[in-house]
Amino acid sequence: MKVLRGGCASRHEASFVLSRPYGQENHVILLLRSKGEYWINDEHYLLEPGYAIIIAPNTHYLYYNPNGEYADDWIHFRLEEGETLPDKLECNVPFALDDLGTCSTLIRQLLWEQAYTSSLYADSNINALFSVLLNHLSAAFHSQENIEKANPYLQKLKHLRLQMQSTLTENHSISRYAAELCISTSHFQHLYSQLFGISFQNDLIRMRIAYAEILLQTTDLPVEQVAEACGYSNCVHFFRQFKQIKGITPAKCRKAKPSP
Repeated sequence: MKVLRGGCASRHEASFVLSRPYGQENHVILLLRSKGEYWINDEHYLLEPGYAIIIAPNTHYLYYNPNGEYADDWIHFRLEEGETLPDKLECNVPFALDDLGTCSTLIRQLLWEQAYTSSLYADSNINALFSVLLNHLSAAFHSQENIEKANPYLQKLKHLRLQMQSTLTENHSISRYAAELCISTSHFQHLYSQLFGISFQNDLIRMRIAYAEILLQTTDLPVEQVAEACGYSNCVHFFRQFKQIKGITPAKCRKAKPSP
């Protein structure tokens, strides 16, 4: 494996958006230090600090922080012919880290070795550190996988989430869904946030706003009808949430070009 370049504690102002419509020719490791909203091959994720993603070559991706400054650690690397990632480590799937600090320290030391160590030892030191980093990431991914497998509600919650996306005009109640699963509302909210990296209510709002953006940019429906089609009975409430999430009004969104 060949480490190409990287950064530690990289920070970008609130207007930062990184878009790679055709991906990269190499793998990318991202360790989140801030909240981040991600589109990876048309899959959408809203993630908290402490998550990691390994993006495969030639993968479409876009990310930013909808709530302000974006920060992460990152590494670009290339697999040589015949090489593969460690077992249980998948690309394009976010996963929670057990210890962000350890992985971040490994990246910092790896970049130091790349920049300042004499050529006599640099390659062997970098390879050793990178191997340890991948092992930590693999262990974290495997741990997350076991948590999900051990959760008896996983499939039901995934099915419920898909139902929400296709029935946005309905009244989606936490108490109703918790009762259907025979668990408390607080336990339901905890499970939902743990599995999807976002609270139930915020996830529903973002689904509705994402659909509203599509309707605004692909139809001539009046804004009031767009709001109604996305489950809003109050246009003022719709305007407020849309601007809070997208940073612009629905009218300005309609004039803007579609997001890549």
